[in-house]
Amino acid sequence: MGKDLLPGIDGRSKWARRMHDLIANYVVDLGGEERVTQAQFTLIKAAATMTIILENWEVEFAKIGKDTLVTLKDLLTYQTTQNSLRRTLESLGLDRVNAPRDGTSRQMQEYRLNQLTADERERLKPLLELVGPNHNLEKLKAEQLNELHSLLQKALPMKIIDGTYSR
Repeated sequence: MGKDLLPGIDGRSKWARRMHDLIANYVVDLGGEERVTQAQFTLIKAAATMTIILENWEVEFAKIGKDTLVTLKDLLTYQTTQNSLRRTLESLGLDRVNAPRDGTSRQMQEYRLNQLTADERERLKPLLELVGPNHNLEKLKAEQLNELHSLLQKALPMKIIDGTYSR
């Protein structure tokens, strides 16, 4: 799979560096260089290119002021590229995250559970399952909400719950 991503193109440009980083990440997601076929590498390059294009569009959309509208053509182009990226990632097998083998939900892995006692971890799991991936706090009773707040304050890596960024 050659060293040059685009032969004859200077690899120091912002685009080329981002392309290199994305390709490296996608290759790791597929198990490393030794497991990626040339066909997969071609799709990875296409996925990286589409990702950069979408990121550039998102920057342009963010620059639009309140008196300016995004054109339908721009939105359709963005949507078409997004759908192409999704299909490319799906064909590579990168369309979903596999559940952890240890039975711990991905959401639970994001918390610093080592900060909690075994009893606290057992109390946290059903609360997180109850609110679900969309964080629907309305499902909780007042005492459950207070319990969740207390446990998350202890389990989160930063005091995100209070809006600060220090421990």
